[in-house]
Amino acid sequence: VLPYLEALPRGLAIPILYVSHAQEEVLRLAQHIVQLAHGQVVRQGDAATLFNQLDQGFAAGNATAVLQGQLLAHHAQDHLSALGFAGGQLLLPTTPALASRPLGSAVRLTIAARDVSLSLQPLAHTSLLNSLPATITGLREDGPGQVLAALAVGESQLLAHISQRSARQLALAPGQAVFAHIKRVALVR
Repeated sequence: VLPYLEALPRGLAIPILYVSHAQEEVLRLAQHIVQLAHGQVVRQGDAATLFNQLDQGFAAGNATAVLQGQLLAHHAQDHLSALGFAGGQLLLPTTPALASRPLGSAVRLTIAARDVSLSLQPLAHTSLLNSLPATITGLREDGPGQVLAALAVGESQLLAHISQRSARQLALAPGQAVFAHIKRVALVR
């Protein structure tokens, strides 16, 4: 049903009000979000902006950043596609959906905070393909023994879910330069 719902606004050129408790559905369908709690609006705005905030209002451990990007290239030999965003470039496995898109196509990407690790220096000799320089813009507790870090990557925002122990060992603080290492990036549309 989701592909049909996703196509409706384009085909009919009408706004759609969609109510959901499923974060994955909201990530896929929403351009503008109105978040309710106890019958009251607690926040509203552009989906990418709201998802990239340190306090998203979702359950601990489920934080996800949304990036608007553009398809730059396909690397057929490696079965990878390059996607640019306002903070750098990411490599993703080339899926059939991605391969069918023309270069220059707009894409929406999601990166779960649990798929981002941090280091104070660039990693060497690693299988991770996506590593970006970043600056910590905020930190908050995110469940027992966990910290959620907000990161500026160029003009974009990412989130990293790490242990309090790691945050303490790295002496993480707002304004600090770090490297964000991304294990997995999902293409939403």
